[in-house]
Amino acid sequence: MQERLESLRIDKFLELSSWAGLSPMPGTTGIIITKDKTIYYYHKYHHVPDNLKDKISLEEISEGKIIDNDIYSKLVNYLEENVIGKEFENIFTRDAGFRVSGTINNNSFNINNLDIYNDLKRIINSKEKAE
Repeated sequence: MQERLESLRIDKFLELSSWAGLSPMPGTTGIIITKDKTIYYYHKYHHVPDNLKDKISLEEISEGKIIDNDIYSKLVNYLEENVIGKEFENIFTRDAGFRVSGTINNNSFNINNLDIYNDLKRIINSKEKAE
């Protein structure tokens, strides 16, 4: 799985990832959107509760799916207005992290910010809720 993630990250436009230690399913989850507007969801759990072991694998990367141009444009606009060229305090927490990273117009970013993470996730999920 790690090799596949690294190959997707080579051509990423945006990645949202979160990790947690003290949760029912400790591990990492994330979303990668590549420059060709393909979205992938992934997770790598350290533990899955016994009652979910037959439903949830420890590791998985979804098949890629092209995202809507409107969603892509909203992501670009949000990142240009709220992330590119901005300074962010690196907030460390004991049990969780919310990383936002990517590149737009040769401007790279890599921040740990729950608010930005949640805003971008809302934009990504907005199309599904509207349908």
